[in-house]
Amino acid sequence: MTRVPDARDTAAGAARSVVGAVRDVARKVGGGSSPSAVQQTLTVGRSVEEVATLWRDPAAVRRVLGDAGDVAVDGAGDRWTWRLATPGGGDPVEWETVLADGGVPRTLRWSGPDDVGTPGQGAELVVTLRQAPQDLGTEQVLRLALPVPDLAAGAMALTLGYRARSLLLTGETPELEPVPAAR
Repeated sequence: MTRVPDARDTAAGAARSVVGAVRDVARKVGGGSSPSAVQQTLTVGRSVEEVATLWRDPAAVRRVLGDAGDVAVDGAGDRWTWRLATPGGGDPVEWETVLADGGVPRTLRWSGPDDVGTPGQGAELVVTLRQAPQDLGTEQVLRLALPVPDLAAGAMALTLGYRARSLLLTGETPELEPVPAAR
């Protein structure tokens, strides 16, 4: 009759595993009180300088953001105010940043004025650009830290990367809305 306790132990172990998995998923899709840092890498068939120019241009960044958000820049161009939509239509995430540009590989970092000396603290966007292997253009690495769930931050980083690449290669950003010509 040891089969009943063995089956009970097996069921209890399975239940603990399910509870742990549910907690992991809840952490990724819920909450969001501390910044979630995610990273996405894409190869763009353009030079490092062309990609950096796109990311330094507020009008181009607005096109890359699309409906996901907006950016406003002061007169000098080094202070940027970001406003990003949050999943589920909640209050948008807004933060003030200072743009730091330089280094090898080329790095553009938008972080809060108080966080400039301490990367990784608070909301920030870091775009690292380096020559892609075999002269395939530029390797664009986006690191995005936002006070939203991991999955939402990951989707945003991937979307920004693909839309920036599309804008550089075709002059357009992908749209999901219907067009009058039905193309």
